[in-house]
Amino acid sequence: MEPREIFRSKFNTYKQAVEGFVRSLHIETSNFDEVVRDSIKNGQVQKFEYCSELTWKIVKRFLYLFAGLDTNSPKDAIKNLFLSRHIEQKSYEALMEMIDDRNMLSHIYRVEYFDKIYAKLISYSDLMERVVAIIEDEYCKEG
Repeated sequence: MEPREIFRSKFNTYKQAVEGFVRSLHIETSNFDEVVRDSIKNGQVQKFEYCSELTWKIVKRFLYLFAGLDTNSPKDAIKNLFLSRHIEQKSYEALMEMIDDRNMLSHIYRVEYFDKIYAKLISYSDLMERVVAIIEDEYCKEG
Protein backbone atom coordinates (compact mmCIF):
# COMPACT_ATOMS: atom_id res chain seq x y z
CA MET A 1 0.00 0.00 0.00
CA GLU A 2 1.06 3.55 -0.72
CA PRO A 3 1.80 5.88 2.23
CA ARG A 4 -1.33 7.97 1.56
CA GLU A 5 -3.51 4.85 1.44
CA ILE A 6 -2.05 3.64 4.72
CA PHE A 7 -2.63 7.06 6.23
CA ARG A 8 -6.23 7.15 4.97
CA SER A 9 -6.87 3.74 6.56
CA LYS A 10 -5.36 4.83 9.88
CA PHE A 11 -7.26 8.11 9.73
CA ASN A 12 -10.56 6.31 9.12
CA THR A 13 -9.86 4.11 12.16
CA TYR A 14 -9.14 7.23 14.21
CA LYS A 15 -12.27 8.97 12.96
CA GLN A 16 -14.44 5.95 13.85
CA ALA A 17 -12.88 5.75 17.33
CA VAL A 18 -13.58 9.44 17.95
CA GLU A 19 -17.16 9.05 16.73
CA GLY A 20 -17.63 6.12 19.13
CA PHE A 21 -16.15 8.16 21.98
CA VAL A 22 -18.48 11.07 21.24
CA ARG A 23 -21.50 8.74 21.10
CA SER A 24 -20.54 7.19 24.43
CA LEU A 25 -20.60 10.61 26.06
CA HIS A 26 -24.25 11.05 25.08
CA ILE A 27 -25.46 8.05 27.07
CA GLU A 28 -28.08 9.13 29.59
CA THR A 29 -26.94 7.38 32.76
CA SER A 30 -29.49 8.71 35.26
CA ASN A 31 -31.80 5.73 34.67
CA PHE A 32 -29.14 3.22 35.68
CA ASP A 33 -28.07 2.08 39.12
CA GLU A 34 -24.75 3.14 40.60
CA VAL A 35 -22.81 0.06 39.47
CA VAL A 36 -23.92 0.44 35.85
CA ARG A 37 -23.24 4.21 35.89
CA ASP A 38 -19.75 3.53 37.22
CA SER A 39 -19.15 0.95 34.48
CA ILE A 40 -20.31 3.38 31.80
CA LYS A 41 -18.04 6.12 33.18
CA ASN A 42 -15.10 3.73 33.19
CA GLY A 43 -15.84 2.76 29.59
CA GLN A 44 -16.01 6.40 28.57
CA VAL A 45 -12.66 7.06 30.22
CA GLN A 46 -11.13 4.04 28.48
CA LYS A 47 -12.41 5.37 25.16
CA PHE A 48 -10.81 8.72 26.05
CA GLU A 49 -7.48 7.06 26.78
CA TYR A 50 -7.60 5.08 23.54
CA CYS A 51 -8.65 8.08 21.44
CA SER A 52 -6.09 10.41 22.99
CA GLU A 53 -3.39 7.87 22.14
CA LEU A 54 -4.69 7.64 18.57
CA THR A 55 -4.84 11.44 18.36
CA TRP A 56 -1.14 12.01 18.76
CA LYS A 57 -0.33 9.03 16.54
CA ILE A 58 -2.52 10.28 13.67
CA VAL A 59 -1.05 13.77 14.13
CA LYS A 60 2.43 12.23 13.89
CA ARG A 61 1.53 10.46 10.63
CA PHE A 62 -0.25 13.55 9.31
CA LEU A 63 2.77 15.78 9.94
CA TYR A 64 5.12 13.30 8.34
CA LEU A 65 3.00 12.82 5.23
CA PHE A 66 1.85 16.41 4.66
CA ALA A 67 4.71 18.46 6.13
CA GLY A 68 7.71 16.11 6.13
CA LEU A 69 8.05 16.48 9.91
CA ASP A 70 9.12 13.47 11.95
CA THR A 71 8.05 13.48 15.59
CA ASN A 72 8.88 11.00 18.34
CA SER A 73 6.54 11.72 21.24
CA PRO A 74 2.97 12.85 21.89
CA LYS A 75 3.98 16.33 23.01
CA ASP A 76 6.43 16.73 20.15
CA ALA A 77 3.67 15.85 17.67
CA ILE A 78 1.28 18.38 19.17
CA LYS A 79 3.98 21.04 19.37
CA ASN A 80 4.78 20.56 15.69
CA LEU A 81 1.09 20.67 14.77
CA PHE A 82 1.03 24.10 16.44
CA LEU A 83 4.32 25.27 14.93
CA SER A 84 3.11 24.24 11.47
CA ARG A 85 0.10 26.52 12.07
CA HIS A 86 -2.56 23.83 11.86
CA ILE A 87 -3.90 24.75 15.31
CA GLU A 88 -4.07 27.92 17.36
CA GLN A 89 -2.54 28.49 20.80
CA LYS A 90 -5.71 27.57 22.72
CA SER A 91 -6.04 24.19 20.97
CA TYR A 92 -2.32 23.55 21.42
CA GLU A 93 -2.59 24.11 25.17
CA ALA A 94 -5.75 21.99 25.40
CA LEU A 95 -4.14 19.11 23.48
CA MET A 96 -1.08 19.24 25.75
CA GLU A 97 -3.37 19.16 28.78
CA MET A 98 -5.22 16.21 27.25
CA ILE A 99 -1.95 14.28 26.94
CA ASP A 100 -1.06 15.09 30.54
CA ASP A 101 -4.50 13.95 31.71
CA ARG A 102 -4.27 10.73 29.71
CA ASN A 103 -0.87 10.03 31.27
CA MET A 104 -2.23 10.82 34.71
CA LEU A 105 -5.03 8.27 34.29
CA SER A 106 -2.73 5.62 32.88
CA HIS A 107 0.14 5.94 35.33
CA ILE A 108 -1.14 7.50 38.56
CA TYR A 109 -4.69 6.36 39.13
CA ARG A 110 -6.50 8.24 41.89
CA VAL A 111 -10.24 8.82 42.23
CA GLU A 112 -9.79 12.58 42.48
CA TYR A 113 -7.86 12.63 39.16
CA PHE A 114 -10.49 10.41 37.57
CA ASP A 115 -13.36 12.71 38.54
CA LYS A 116 -11.51 15.86 37.52
CA ILE A 117 -10.56 14.43 34.12
CA TYR A 118 -13.98 12.84 33.61
CA ALA A 119 -15.48 16.33 33.80
CA LYS A 120 -13.32 17.36 30.82
CA LEU A 121 -14.28 14.53 28.47
CA ILE A 122 -16.79 16.57 26.45
CA SER A 123 -14.21 19.29 25.78
CA TYR A 124 -11.62 16.66 24.86
CA SER A 125 -14.04 14.99 22.45
CA ASP A 126 -14.62 18.41 20.84
CA LEU A 127 -10.86 18.80 20.51
CA MET A 128 -10.52 15.40 18.86
CA GLU A 129 -13.30 16.30 16.43
CA ARG A 130 -11.31 19.45 15.62
CA VAL A 131 -8.25 17.30 14.80
CA VAL A 132 -10.45 15.21 12.49
CA ALA A 133 -11.64 18.41 10.75
CA ILE A 134 -8.08 19.73 10.36
CA ILE A 135 -6.96 16.52 8.71
CA GLU A 136 -10.03 16.38 6.47
CA ASP A 137 -9.40 20.00 5.42
CA GLU A 138 -5.87 19.06 4.42
CA TYR A 139 -7.22 16.22 2.27
CA CYS A 140 -9.45 18.73 0.47
CA LYS A 141 -6.39 20.85 -0.35
CA GLU A 142 -4.64 17.80 -1.75
CA GLY A 143 -7.56 16.97 -4.04
